[in-house]
Amino acid sequence: MRVKIEYGCRVRETEVEEIKIVETDNFYRLYCDLKRTYIKVHNIEGDPNCSAEDYLNEFSEIDEEEEMTFYIGFEEGEYIEGWKLI
Repeated sequence: MRVKIEYGCRVRETEVEEIKIVETDNFYRLYCDLKRTYIKVHNIEGDPNCSAEDYLNEFSEIDEEEEMTFYIGFEEGEYIEGWKLI
């Protein structure tokens, strides 16, 4: 399947920095791989008391069943968003 991936930043306004079209056979695996990369790039570490990774999980989501979309990121700042292309 083909997936459109948008890399951008949300601070007051949304700025799209890059758009890619990728091929994948597993939408969930693509989401997990991109999320791991996001965590490494942004140096997000788990903390026993107040985990940034838990905070990231609060805003990140995947909808595999109906719309085949995902969002990785926080309320503001850099994000990765993806959509299955038909």
